[in-house]
Amino acid sequence: MVTTEACRLLWLLLVLGCFSCSGSVKPCSTAASNSRQLKSVWPFSGQRPAIRTGAKCNKASMGHVWRGDSIYEELQEFLRVNGPLLHLPREVTDITTATTIMQLAAPDIQLVLDPLLYLKVLPEPSGIPKLVHMTVKDKRQVAPHQLLSMLSWGRFNKGYALLLYDDADIEQYMQQFYPAFMPTFHQLKTAVEKSDAWRYHVLCGHGGIYTDTDTICARPFSEWTNFNSTPEPGLLVGIEDRFYTQEEAEEATYVHKTQITQWTMASKRAHPVVCRMGGAIKAFVEQEAADGGRIEQQMGHDASILLRTGPGIWSREVHSYLQQMGSQPEDLVEGGQVTDAVVLPQAAFGCNFRYWSVENTESYVYHMYNNSWKVDHFRVADFKKQQRHSKQRQHAMRLVYPLLIIMSACCGVLAAVYAGLCWLPAHSGTRFGARKKRRALQAIAVGGSSPRKGSPRGSPSRLGSGSSSITLSSRLQQQHWKERQL
Repeated sequence: MVTTEACRLLWLLLVLGCFSCSGSVKPCSTAASNSRQLKSVWPFSGQRPAIRTGAKCNKASMGHVWRGDSIYEELQEFLRVNGPLLHLPREVTDITTATTIMQLAAPDIQLVLDPLLYLKVLPEPSGIPKLVHMTVKDKRQVAPHQLLSMLSWGRFNKGYALLLYDDADIEQYMQQFYPAFMPTFHQLKTAVEKSDAWRYHVLCGHGGIYTDTDTICARPFSEWTNFNSTPEPGLLVGIEDRFYTQEEAEEATYVHKTQITQWTMASKRAHPVVCRMGGAIKAFVEQEAADGGRIEQQMGHDASILLRTGPGIWSREVHSYLQQMGSQPEDLVEGGQVTDAVVLPQAAFGCNFRYWSVENTESYVYHMYNNSWKVDHFRVADFKKQQRHSKQRQHAMRLVYPLLIIMSACCGVLAAVYAGLCWLPAHSGTRFGARKKRRALQAIAVGGSSPRKGSPRGSPSRLGSGSSSITLSSRLQQQHWKERQL
């Protein structure tokens, strides 16, 4: 037999369980919920394989990631500029000092400080020429990381000419070789956009390798692919990063879910992809002017640069070329060649320089990026992320909320039933029931039958009143009424 105290305890636990069951809905419906709470509500999220470039680079470097400034010392030692006689300057230096350091560290390096004059006398090459185009804001001021970058490219690519441009050289090059593009060139607002437009045109006009001056070359260009294949490679690009959906890419400040690197690329002269970039940029600028700058207003200035001249429009044209050749970009994320276009996997170009390792054979170029200029873009991306999380919460609650309501109702019903089963046997007599019993016993004691409706409380009925003896039939009637009442 269940005791009264046990019944009370079990009933209390059931009621508390019902409140916690119904109250568990509230945290999931608040705006403060994050994706970690969503995983607990929807168990199938977060179980997809890791396809981001960071995971690929971590695997390629066998989990080794450099912290702090020790990576700079390691690179200087690797490039032979960290010693008692030769060391890298800690501050911005002039081009004369930079050239001297490079010549001492890598005597075979061929640094060209007047690229326009060099290109005038350069014979027309076949295939991808041995040219490395690099740009800085001002050649009179070279930062230490830019010096590291030029040293790495000169050391691993002997026989290649490193052509160093600055903003003045870029505008002069465009004016000399692409005067028809100059109206669009002057409509570009920032030096970043002008540098983007120039890199496509310099590859179209002269071919070679373009790379930013914050990249580290870790493998000779001749080993990047099989240049003896048929057809001979005429365009060489790499996968920057990869996402499952377009929404995830935009939330991570990317434009495409399979984005192509723009900080390092190579092509032969007059390749169709790089040569049609000028027309694509011009069309985008004209459309943007017709819309009154709507794209920049919606996405912010930083994000609009990616669409106007950066990896967004570049990836779009590369995707279009691959599709014309009968292939999809998603089919080449592990690397491959489509006609003369070579696509390298994510770890080839996409790794941050903190994954640098001598044993890493999958990375050809490391990028010293920190995304410091994407201020507006991060703000827009965070807003989109909040919107997606809100939609996910709403979708999850549409599935889970009815179930929780049913569970809460069931708990309430079970609590009420269990409480009744426990409390009624322990308290079988109530105040009304005891009073009714007393009235019946009083009527029997005075020799009367069952009290009738409307009779005074405690008064006997007219049957047998005033008689000293009770017949057998009246006794049987009283006993029968008593059994019915009890």
